[in-house]
Amino acid sequence: MDKIASGSTHRHNRVICVPFSPSVKDYNKTVHDPAKFRASVYARIEQFPELFPAEITAGYRMKDIKESKKLSIPIRRIEVSGISYTIRPSFVMPYMTGFVKNVEKGLFLRKHDVPFGGWVMFLVEMPCTGIELKNPLVEIASLVQQ
Repeated sequence: MDKIASGSTHRHNRVICVPFSPSVKDYNKTVHDPAKFRASVYARIEQFPELFPAEITAGYRMKDIKESKKLSIPIRRIEVSGISYTIRPSFVMPYMTGFVKNVEKGLFLRKHDVPFGGWVMFLVEMPCTGIELKNPLVEIASLVQQ
């Protein structure tokens, strides 16, 4: 770890979030095929250079593939100028806590300060009837008007 002026230790962010197809099956094929993965990373470097360290223009070395314990998906690591970086697909939440598709509705509700009690109406299937609310705001508004 690097020491900064104050004497405390500072851990750098060594995770690069890269846009990949949200299909886990396609992602798995890309990660396990070195030529496909390299082509995909080079395309992303050209598209989104701000996501990568500046030294990546001098090249990088592919390191290993680790399996995420939480999500059971492969995660590829690369080395740029002697520093290892983890490539995290964009369809996975930070720290591999879940898939974006599973939490996007909850994050949207939090953004708009919806109380936790109100989430149930939006995110949960009604167990008694098996009815899932397709457009919760319209359906709830119609119930309130009655």
